[in-house]
Amino acid sequence: ACSVSIRATTEKALNIGQFYLEYENNPLLLNGYVQFIPVKYNVSMLAQDFNLGFLGVNKDIEQASGVANIDAIFSNESTTGHILLDNFNYKTKDKSTLVENVNANIDLTNNKFVVNRLDGGYNGGTFKVTGDLDVPTIPADFMQTKRLELGKFELNAALDKVGLHYGKGIDFALTGNLIFTENRLFGDLAVDNAEIRELPDFNSKSETENLSEEEKSKKVQDKTVVEGIVEEVIDKILKQYTVNLNVRAGNNVKLNIPNVSIVRNIKGTVKGASEVSYSGGEIGIDGEYSITKGSFSVNGNDFKIDGAEIRFIPSASGKVTSVSDPFVVFDASTVVNGERIEITANGNVSKLDIKFSSSSGKSKEEIVSLLAFNTVVGNGERKPGTEAEENSADGLVVSGSLVNTALNELLFSSVTGKIKEVLGVSKLSVSTNV
Repeated sequence: ACSVSIRATTEKALNIGQFYLEYENNPLLLNGYVQFIPVKYNVSMLAQDFNLGFLGVNKDIEQASGVANIDAIFSNESTTGHILLDNFNYKTKDKSTLVENVNANIDLTNNKFVVNRLDGGYNGGTFKVTGDLDVPTIPADFMQTKRLELGKFELNAALDKVGLHYGKGIDFALTGNLIFTENRLFGDLAVDNAEIRELPDFNSKSETENLSEEEKSKKVQDKTVVEGIVEEVIDKILKQYTVNLNVRAGNNVKLNIPNVSIVRNIKGTVKGASEVSYSGGEIGIDGEYSITKGSFSVNGNDFKIDGAEIRFIPSASGKVTSVSDPFVVFDASTVVNGERIEITANGNVSKLDIKFSSSSGKSKEEIVSLLAFNTVVGNGERKPGTEAEENSADGLVVSGSLVNTALNELLFSSVTGKIKEVLGVSKLSVSTNV
């Protein structure tokens, strides 16, 4: 059963006579008022043994259960009460979210949420959170922005193999400890049981980018309070946040990418550690990662990655390395028609030095042509009377610029493309120095 009595006394105030929700004989009561100019509010919430199974009415939810007990008063002068959550479970039909046996004991006192207990299971792992945070306040422009003002907070989180997803192509589990305050995030994390199936799309456009001003205005009006809170948190992080995280690649971190451009079946195991920092809108990394047991395929030629390292090394001045320009050491080899071909690379991504060699002494141009175009050029005698730079029996010239073009498309086009997209730079390519 559901009974609602809400009345707008003026455009500047909202009177909640009574909001009553009953599910399986357990009621949730909400009443009070909210005045926007000037901001004043007094809202009480009461629930006794309220069955959270009602969340399961959502068509995307496979199962929901648990019990909530709430006795709280929210006002601009003071906030008091407590919130108890017992054995909360929540599972989505798409299997992306699995919450198990979550319990909470939260006091509301002196305009603060005091988290005495918040723990349970999430996506195959467990978490535990303690700490306190100011109760968000309602600003004068709330009806326009739907954003609450966040105050001070400090939350301590302990994670044990908590499963997370980045898009649809990256799954991983986090273990470690985090401290989250109103202006800083720091801690130590280990990434385990990860599978990277695709390079993330950093260039996803904002939903509002192509909307008219009228459509944008309507979207703001339709925005929920939860969306407004998320926007406020993100905005705060981007403008004034400092992040220091020690991140270690733990057990079973796998590359399993079906294809990137014409490079296919990229596989390997990732090991290493780094310190990730964020300050003043800039991301930096200090650390080193390696790929072992690696392999990939180019035009049907299977390469073994003999060694690969990605090093984020601070400069002499101590400035951390940009995410886009690590130092790379890379060795890979394959056998084509009985001939061993090796590719080695080292240097920063922005000026990578790439070398090719083969067991029969083919030139760099010939090897790149063989891999990129499935055609060997330059491996015969020059025709009489041809120009000096012509290096193939059939008269096809493989110039340095062609090699650079082929190489960028062959190995690095998608990677450098992602870097260009996320950083907004207009030009980034790999040169062979031919």
